Amino acid sequence: MKDSSKIFINYRREDTSGYAGRIADALASEFGENNIFIDVTKINTGSDFTEVITQALDQSRYLLILIGNTWLNCKDSAGNRRLDNTDDFVRKEISLAIKRKVKLIPVLLEDARMPDAGALPDDIKDLCKWQAIEITDSRWKFDIERLIKSINLRKKLFVFNRKLVLPLLLILAAAMAFGIWKKSSNENIAHSSTPKDYYRNAKMFELSGDFANAQKSYKQYLKFNLSYIDPHLSYQSMLKSQEGINAARQEYKALLSTHATVVTMFANALLADREVAITSLLQLVKQYPDFAPAFYELSNEYSQDKLGERSLTEKSLEQTYLAEFLHLDSLGYNQKYYIDKAIAIQQTKDAVSRLKQAGYATAALKSQVEMIYMLANDGWHLYTNIGEPAVKIYYKFNNDTGYRATGLTGYQRSGREIPDPNMFVGRLKNGQYPVSVKYIDTKGQEQGPFSFMLDTQKERIISVKKNLAQMNWVSFQKYDNRLLVYFTSLLSNRDVIKAINYSLNNESLSQTFPVQPWTKGGIPEMQEDIYVDAPSSTKFIAVKLTFIDGSVTELKRFDNDAAAE
Repeated sequence: MKDSSKIFINYRREDTSGYAGRIADALASEFGENNIFIDVTKINTGSDFTEVITQALDQSRYLLILIGNTWLNCKDSAGNRRLDNTDDFVRKEISLAIKRKVKLIPVLLEDARMPDAGALPDDIKDLCKWQAIEITDSRWKFDIERLIKSINLRKKLFVFNRKLVLPLLLILAAAMAFGIWKKSSNENIAHSSTPKDYYRNAKMFELSGDFANAQKSYKQYLKFNLSYIDPHLSYQSMLKSQEGINAARQEYKALLSTHATVVTMFANALLADREVAITSLLQLVKQYPDFAPAFYELSNEYSQDKLGERSLTEKSLEQTYLAEFLHLDSLGYNQKYYIDKAIAIQQTKDAVSRLKQAGYATAALKSQVEMIYMLANDGWHLYTNIGEPAVKIYYKFNNDTGYRATGLTGYQRSGREIPDPNMFVGRLKNGQYPVSVKYIDTKGQEQGPFSFMLDTQKERIISVKKNLAQMNWVSFQKYDNRLLVYFTSLLSNRDVIKAINYSLNNESLSQTFPVQPWTKGGIPEMQEDIYVDAPSSTKFIAVKLTFIDGSVTELKRFDNDAAAE
């Protein structure tokens, strides 16, 4: 392996392959791709797997061990636990790293907790001595930043001049010596008295693996009841990785009973299952409408990272909460809750980026359901245009007492049967008819009802005007030495056309063609009188229409093509 990989990512494909690539990309953008080793990208076809990973570990300073819910008990095709197999590559990589004194960083995913040493083979039991870092979808960027900070690799900022190597090494050695002295003299504060002292000691104990003293220091810090969120995040992460999510919930339930501040209520909500967390956060913003962190967390609950495929409603909720968060953030109501301002700054950048991507959601939600009306010979057809995939569609028309399902089309989309968007309501006299539609989205949530009003006269006039703009209103035909002018096209729309005014060879519109009113509903039947006799010298006809709503068309001329020949 030509590249010098400083960070080796160990993972099991069945367990955390979906996370491995994302974490590798995040670390590569920080430290450079040459400093990251992940088997799918670094092992060439035909290479000896064992030899390659051995060489990679020899050149690595850190081994990241990605641990998901199935990591400990994942089984092979024979039903045996993979970790019990000495040839299991996940176990081999960890064992080799321990022998070569590579620093281990267990990375807990999907709310997994650190395995007990007794559950591990002897050659990898030392894994339990190392401090774990939890990474969650809802706080992905924050947790990745914590991971990056725990890795002591520097980016290459410039290339050394060989003549400067020795002086620089001397300076570096002196700086390291000073740093070691300073660290040893300030390892922890023996007589803590301030919140800052306790928080610093908690972090130092945690980094050294002394979790009992770390927990004591965290508890002492929390007694000061300060309005900072990041100490809670660090404490929760340690509790979950060492004792599990239920222990963390019990700890914060007890804390909430004595310190019911907005920050402890927020921290308590972060430990809950999604539905409970959302309810708690909504109650929180109702009580504290200026608490920006809750709006950011609510936006995360409806993000693509959290949900994957989302409904229009979920996309719109993400946008709403992001917009409110950024508004409050601009007023200074987010950064003040963080000791490490970089966390708040990163949240702002993330919110701005996501809001740009979600900008279409509100517009789409306003037209979430559109209704299209069409009149055919058999009567009125209604078509529902829904802005997202639906599982079922229901409608209620006019005086219906309940909703009716539209049924299925017989086609499928992504393995799901498509509901029929069409509704037939038959012949209707001109009037206004209420329509109500609701549907079930792909998440099983009912959306609606959405209310519409079918105004048959209005819709029919719109449709007729549109059609008339694309057709000839009259036609000239010779019959038995006579010139006949037919008004058939116009008369097929006599349900909405009130009057036809016309004139021959001039634009005076001095004559009126008789239109028999149609009120039975549906497409009108043809009336008896459909044409007029015209002089054989007629070169054109001028026509103007009046509709039953009082609107009038412009004058239009239609030439007698036969007269021009």
